[in-house]
Amino acid sequence: MNEYKYLNDKFSPILTVSQLGEKVKQLLELEFYRIWVEGEVSRLKIAPNKGHIYFELIEKGEGDEILAKIDAVIWKSNWTNIKRKLGEYSSNFKEGMSVRVQGTLDFYPPHGRIKLSVVEMDTTFIAGVLELRRKKIRENLIKSGLYNLNKQLSLPLLPMRVVVITSRESAAYFDFVSSIKQSQFGFKLYIIHSLVQGKEAEKSIVKALESAKNIEADCIAIIRGGGSKSDLAVFDSEKVAIAIATSHLPVITGLGHEIDLSIADEVAHTRCKTPTMVAEFLVNRVKDTANRVSEISTRIERRAKEIIKIKDAELKVMMEKAKLASRVIDVGAKEISFLSTNIANKSKIALINTKTTLLKRVTDITKHSNQYLNSKKKQVSILKEKIVIRSKNKVEQIFTNLKTFENQINTLSPQTTLKRGFSITRRNGIVIKSVKGLSKGETIITQLKDGEITSVIGEADG
Repeated sequence: MNEYKYLNDKFSPILTVSQLGEKVKQLLELEFYRIWVEGEVSRLKIAPNKGHIYFELIEKGEGDEILAKIDAVIWKSNWTNIKRKLGEYSSNFKEGMSVRVQGTLDFYPPHGRIKLSVVEMDTTFIAGVLELRRKKIRENLIKSGLYNLNKQLSLPLLPMRVVVITSRESAAYFDFVSSIKQSQFGFKLYIIHSLVQGKEAEKSIVKALESAKNIEADCIAIIRGGGSKSDLAVFDSEKVAIAIATSHLPVITGLGHEIDLSIADEVAHTRCKTPTMVAEFLVNRVKDTANRVSEISTRIERRAKEIIKIKDAELKVMMEKAKLASRVIDVGAKEISFLSTNIANKSKIALINTKTTLLKRVTDITKHSNQYLNSKKKQVSILKEKIVIRSKNKVEQIFTNLKTFENQINTLSPQTTLKRGFSITRRNGIVIKSVKGLSKGETIITQLKDGEITSVIGEADG
């Protein structure tokens, strides 16, 4: 028992400091036993080796000034129990977090300080606070015009150059790379290592997105493997969301959660559930584009053949016309020759019949007849030459057009397309345009620029 000293009467004891401290301790424990307190976590630290958690519980005013604060502690034994109950929310217990805790006021006489010894934490309250924080971040992004900014970027039809932000050597990394390699398309991957959970993850992801600005690529894939809901906390960060929204490249997320949707998923250009699904999304986009190119190539080839057939028929008609023109020229020449001979004969007869009286006139007629014949022969010769030249030019023009058509056909031919890195896959000689209708075990042949590959279908998902 404590023995007190008294002054003049027994009702005014004189207490030592330790006796006063003990009384304060007893009163506080009695009056403030298992009370609930709401506040914001500040100056959080974990005692090395011992595992006790020390922090301040503060209350702020409208101007963010501190209105009140009290020291708090969670002993290691209590933290183990609290952490188990918090489950997926345990990683959210950090500075700046609003919490509702239950504890007892404890006074430690040697230090003369009051602490709140925490034994319980309200998980429902924390969940509500987190959702409110997510809502506020979402509203801020919408208000600032960032929420749909990344979605407005155009994702190329052939996104072959991909910046991959993930934890190197993680299962997510290997799953993604494996799926990309299996596609046999020539993807080029730029791997940027980043933490994807923990205290430093936010800073690491933002830095990785900043580094991606120096890479010439088509898109960015942010991937991570599965885990608890609390592991996704960094992807609800406003800084990470802003970095994704303002990225100069379309961002595709695959964070390993099929149900939970993070703020990062919401602002990204495209959201996939897992890293493997991100790879499948990219592969399918390239495959669809290749199939469309193949279809267009086939249509061009068919149309080119039709044009060649039409032009070939036109050429044959022109050749027939040229032959006909040549025959007309020959007939005209013969007629002129006959006419010339006939005129000469008649002239001789006229001269014989009138040589006495019309000798001078016959001479004049003969002279004029010869001039007339020479003129007609010259005109016929010029006409023949013009017809031959025009026919020759027309034929040369036709051959030039055919050569142009031939070059266009060669440019658009499937073989030329194959040389540019594309391939054509057939089943039973028919081009495959979709995975629909394919069955496991069927044999398909893929045509490349320098040969063919025969494959057996293992799986055909579509």
